[in-house]
Parts: sequence; structure tokens; C-alpha cells
Amino acid sequence: MNDSQQKPKASESAQHKVLIAQSLANGLNGKKLTHPNAEVTTNFFHNAGRLKEYDLVVLPFSEFEGADSQGRQTKDAYKDIFDKQLLEALEHGTTFCFIHHNETVPGSTRFHGRSGYESDEAADACSKTQAGFPWIAAQKIRIHRNSEIILSADVKRGEFGTFLKKWGASYNFFDTFEDGKFDDVLYSINEFPLGFTIKRARGMMVYLPF
Repeated sequence: MNDSQQKPKASESAQHKVLIAQSLANGLNGKKLTHPNAEVTTNFFHNAGRLKEYDLVVLPFSEFEGADSQGRQTKDAYKDIFDKQLLEALEHGTTFCFIHHNETVPGSTRFHGRSGYESDEAADACSKTQAGFPWIAAQKIRIHRNSEIILSADVKRGEFGTFLKKWGASYNFFDTFEDGKFDDVLYSINEFPLGFTIKRARGMMVYLPF
């Protein structure tokens, strides 16, 4: 190689690093996830290292949520660490993709308090137990649950069209209250988004039905 030829930059030749939550991978019956332009890892979050080391992290909206013998919401003790690492990773430009399908919601919004729901206590419980809830709450975005699954909606961003037309189904949809806003709507029905983005620091959070 002569002096006039330049070596490729490391950032140009390196693959994207993707982390997929083990809870999602468990439903694939052992199928290995690969992509030609990405180094894909499936793991539990407590074994995955620092989240800032990944370009993309994909996980269920309700990751860390559980239930006790009385059916009350409980959380994995690791969620607090996850929240802290998520904020650090967003500063480094990581994208988080929260997948929703049939999530527990705080209930009615007909009359709402500070949380946007009738029950601030129920909203606080979701914030403590669900990975994706605190960040929509901070944007004054609310999650709702439809009585029937939503199988079809309007694709607003073409680059997500193939995925959403094939896989985009959920009981959940979203709206805003007070001065809340979506940064970018990706998929919606009757003006209620099922897919959208929230930009924060140098990173982004993407919410998608699946």
C-alpha cells in the first residue's frame, strides 16, 4: 500500500454491536440470531457487561417485571442497575428498542393525576417494574391496552415497513397528555402510535409492537 492509499477507519470496518435480551431469545427455540453487519449477542443483562459498549439493545417493554403469589407486580433487583446503565449508554449514543405486545398498564386515564392516569400508585408500580415505562412517563406519554389485538396500522416511516407489516402486532397503543410529545411516529392507528421514538442525549429509545 502506497502513501496515497488510506487504511479504512476502525469505525468504518467495525461491525455494530447488538445485545438482545435473553428473555426474547428464549422464544426462538434455539435459533441463532445473526446479521452480516452486526455482532449479535443474546444474554441476561446482569451478564452482558456495560450497556454503553453496545450500539443497539433490544428488550421487552416489561423486562424485569414479575408477579408474587397474589398477582402483584414485582421487579428484578437488577432493574435499578439497568436504569443507571441505560442513562450512561444513551450519553454514548446507544439505541434501545423496547418491544411491546400485551403489557400491564396503569389503568384508566379518564381523570388523571400527575402521572397521566387515574391511579398514580399504579403508574408508580409500572415505573418500578417495567424497563420501558419510566422513559415514556418522563415524556408524558401514556400506554394503553386494547381489548383486541391490533394487527394492522399505518406505517409512517418506510424503513420500518417490512418489519412492521410482518411482525407489528400488539394490544398496546400510546398517547400523550399535557405537553407530552413523540419525537418521531413510526406506526399508528387513528392517530394513536404503536411505534415511535424518543431522543435522549446522544442516543435514542425506539418503541415497537411485536
